[in-house]
Amino acid sequence: MLFSGAALVAHARVGAQSAYPAKPVRWVVPYAAGGPTERIARVVGHSLSEMWGRQVVVDMRPGANSIIGTDLVAKATPDGYTMLMALPALAINPSVYKKLPYDALRDLAPVTLVASAAYLFLAYPGLPAKSVAEVVALAKKRAGELSFGSGGVASPAHLAMELFKQKTTTQLLHVPYKGGAPALTDLVSGQIQILVNPALSSLPLVKAGRLKALAVTSSKRSRMLPDIPTVAEEINAPYDVTTWYGLFTPLGTASPIVDAVSVAVAKTLRDKQMQDRLGEFDAEPVGSTPREFEMFLKKEVINWSVVVRSARVESQ
Repeated sequence: MLFSGAALVAHARVGAQSAYPAKPVRWVVPYAAGGPTERIARVVGHSLSEMWGRQVVVDMRPGANSIIGTDLVAKATPDGYTMLMALPALAINPSVYKKLPYDALRDLAPVTLVASAAYLFLAYPGLPAKSVAEVVALAKKRAGELSFGSGGVASPAHLAMELFKQKTTTQLLHVPYKGGAPALTDLVSGQIQILVNPALSSLPLVKAGRLKALAVTSSKRSRMLPDIPTVAEEINAPYDVTTWYGLFTPLGTASPIVDAVSVAVAKTLRDKQMQDRLGEFDAEPVGSTPREFEMFLKKEVINWSVVVRSARVESQ
């Protein structure tokens, strides 16, 4: 069979895509090593490595509230071999920073929403409140005296508490840290009274009695912690904040490759062993289609922009 020049190029592209991946795939994680994002990336990446027979290499590129690693992927060759494992900061940053070196909605192609997880609403054991409802009552009685920590200005944990303040009409003092770990340390010592933090790093301290877990931030109770109420139950108002782990590729990556990765991730997430592993991080597997994830991301950008604007949060 004879092909024209254009047809030969198209045929070669189809052949290359159908053989994907033909070499190792790099997943950039724009955060410091040791956190839940790295662990989830490695767990899911390892499963895909076994499925594909090609290694998924997790590349930690922290810095500038995830901007450095995100920009690296946004400017990478769109061939499916450099991808980004992103968190809600991707949807938050456009409302916080006046200038970004990339456009989250125009320079990145959503592949799949891998998983989501609630935060724990934590309190210092010495705080005279046994529930979130009691925290609200105490905060209104002692306006501006109770403090909450976060991993930094405009971090998801910070904005989760800004949304909480808006929903409960309370005044709380924000104490930003350079990361979640030092904030957690100061919560244990009583330097701050409240912190929204991932379950993975918090539960050992809760089980040891060094912290109080008053609620989960998702709209539904956690399967891992079914006895802990939701914030929404406690404040009697809608409240749903979760951290999510999503996979992106540079815009322009061929649709067959994007779809193939999305399908492969969804397949591995259906495995019971994988679900159990994610459950260790209190994470719920999702495995959305690229279109579903795109719509989810656009909604996240809008929702967080409202919180940022209402709280008058600005980058520092």
